Amino acid sequence: MSTALDTPPHPIDITVGARITSQRLSNGMTQSDLATAIGVSFQQVQKYERGSNRVSASRLWLIAEALNVPMTYFFDGVATETGAPRAERPITPWIQELMTLEKDLPASARKLVLNMARQLAERETTPSGA
Repeated sequence: MSTALDTPPHPIDITVGARITSQRLSNGMTQSDLATAIGVSFQQVQKYERGSNRVSASRLWLIAEALNVPMTYFFDGVATETGAPRAERPITPWIQELMTLEKDLPASARKLVLNMARQLAERETTPSGA
């Protein structure tokens, strides 16, 4: 018999959670700030952001209001041409920290960090001896 613990999160739940995290960080909010605004514990916000707990329609409405985004923000571009859900890359602690620091960097420093990341990525994907 399968339980909810055996079932991985649905790709849509992961996508919605990633978008909640992204917008929350863009707004400079903590999980506790969002939790207070929508009437849940910060642990519940963590579960929403991981996709391990589904967000009800009414709760998603409150989240959208707290984050100042339309409801469609959480679903725009989710379906592929085949209609299958497209899972977004989860927000890792590293990405969260980078997003938090980004707002304090001047534009010139942001450009340098982006260029450095591109060069490192190219170095990792270019075969040796090329």
